[in-house]
Amino acid sequence: MAQKIKKYKVLWTAQAIKDLSDIVSYIAEDKSLTAQNVYSLIQEKCKTLALFPEQGKISPELKELGLTSYREIVVNVWRIMYVVRDKNIYVLTVFDSRRDLEKIIFSKIIDRY
Repeated sequence: MAQKIKKYKVLWTAQAIKDLSDIVSYIAEDKSLTAQNVYSLIQEKCKTLALFPEQGKISPELKELGLTSYREIVVNVWRIMYVVRDKNIYVLTVFDSRRDLEKIIFSKIIDRY
């Protein structure tokens, strides 16, 4: 008997949607086609999480803090952070891997309040 593959639902948070939109808009200022390609690559990679939610590694910076439920996948220079909850995968943020994660998280908290 064939084993049924467990499929998760990939959901984007408002922050992740904003992050991706900002990235694409910034790239599009100079290179429209490149911006479209980046958008497509990131979207396609995130879709693969539906079947392979544990493909991403645990974020090293967060692991040092004991936060081991947050994973990340990388597309070119873009880090995509997500968390798996029940049968849902929540894409939390997308950012340039050359940036400092601690500063990014801190600025997102400050921007909210």
